[in-house]
Amino acid sequence: MWVMQYNTVLLIKKIFYIHVIVAMQQSGLYQSIAVALQSSIFCVYLVVQQPLSKIDDLRKALVTEAGMFLNSLSFILYSVNQQFQFNQETLFYLGWINIGTYTIIVSSNLLIDGFAQFKIVYAKIKKAFNNFIQSQLPQQSRIQPIFI
Repeated sequence: MWVMQYNTVLLIKKIFYIHVIVAMQQSGLYQSIAVALQSSIFCVYLVVQQPLSKIDDLRKALVTEAGMFLNSLSFILYSVNQQFQFNQETLFYLGWINIGTYTIIVSSNLLIDGFAQFKIVYAKIKKAFNNFIQSQLPQQSRIQPIFI
């Protein structure tokens, strides 16, 4: 049932995310915890239900949700900075971890989409090439395409 309701679940996830961001503006700690919890629940939903028919779309969604989960958890450290007195260098490295995580999310999605497009273009080129080869042969000596 939850597989068929993917768009509904996604809409609820987005509404919850917007609500958390707006309603908890004054409390970064609770905001980070709520977003991390939401990302982890959605990630579990994706793994258990596998609502997306294309494996590439599922991979992109999982990478995005896992990255959002990790970044949300790391944002908690910014919220408790006053209690633990992190030095500037630690905060600097934490910032680079956040940048790296977002870069991995965007890069992996780009690679997955790029590879999918490459497969489509390759199939079209292969078909056009085989059609061209077939059209160049005399009618009686038609052979199998070069690429299988």
